[in-house]
Amino acid sequence: MMKYNMMIKLLMVSAVLLTGCMQTSLDKKLVSYGLDKKFSDDRSLFGRAYQQTTVLKGGASGAQLYKVSNGTKNYVLRDISHRSEEDRIREISAQKIASENGYGPELYAYDVVQGKLIMSFLEACAKPNDRHQEMIKLVEALKKMHRGPAFCSHVSLVEQIKTFDSKVSILPKGIDRKKIAHLLDEISSLDAYPKCSTHRDLNPNNIFFTDQEVKFIDFENAGLDDPFVDVATVIIFYQYDGAMENEFLSLYLGKEASQQDKDHLKLMKKAVSLFYGLILFLLSRTKDPLKETHMPGSTLAMVLKQYYEGRISLENQRDMLELALAFLHEAIDTN
Repeated sequence: MMKYNMMIKLLMVSAVLLTGCMQTSLDKKLVSYGLDKKFSDDRSLFGRAYQQTTVLKGGASGAQLYKVSNGTKNYVLRDISHRSEEDRIREISAQKIASENGYGPELYAYDVVQGKLIMSFLEACAKPNDRHQEMIKLVEALKKMHRGPAFCSHVSLVEQIKTFDSKVSILPKGIDRKKIAHLLDEISSLDAYPKCSTHRDLNPNNIFFTDQEVKFIDFENAGLDDPFVDVATVIIFYQYDGAMENEFLSLYLGKEASQQDKDHLKLMKKAVSLFYGLILFLLSRTKDPLKETHMPGSTLAMVLKQYYEGRISLENQRDMLELALAFLHEAIDTN
């Protein structure tokens, strides 16, 4: 910033030209993604004095979320101003596509420069008691996204895993670095299925069951990637195993899954588990580092059950570490 201030003082004309070039570059980029700098169906949505503002949990992304009301309707205000320009464009573009194609909340307004979005507030309904009906709704939403308009390009999940792994200097006791390296080699050599629009963080906090359908939220990590990334994520978090996993995969493919499909899913589940394990482990270490990272081993199914029942929380450092270890063991120690 100081460098640019000096340039403005010394070379006013050059600075103006530079700003013009940067603005033109931004405008071209937005046009290529089907965006404007600002968009709103109702221009008064921005800058309005809302009657009620409630802070919502924004997960681990760093986004600030607020439930706001104008007295007659509730909205969600999402603030991603902390993210880079490229990341803001990527997320807003994906959210716009999701809104227009019916698998995301309605997008009423956005401002790319300020990094703000205003969307419909989704009233969550209880999940269907029938697991088969639950699977059908999830599969339908996945197909809408995977077969719909393309998201912006983004770093692949595999490359993200490698980046996270490089940031971990010391692994918890019981986690074998050699096994992680071997798994990274396996997933790096995996023949990816044709890339499509993927969410890449479909944990239950980002999935809403409404009366009629499923909606996805939080497209921070959305991009073009292997569709089995999302399939594997949903199967892991909804604990579809054995016959239910095969049923889910067949519903998604629209045919009986081949052995190649099953093998691909098996390895992608390991990749997704490693992805969440490394992220959660890094996040658990951002506060006061735990001196002891050896904890009683619990299966991922057991820890997820405790999480869904509210017995462990990601607000608690040790709980987050326990979930991280369960994901890591699931990635490297299961057949």
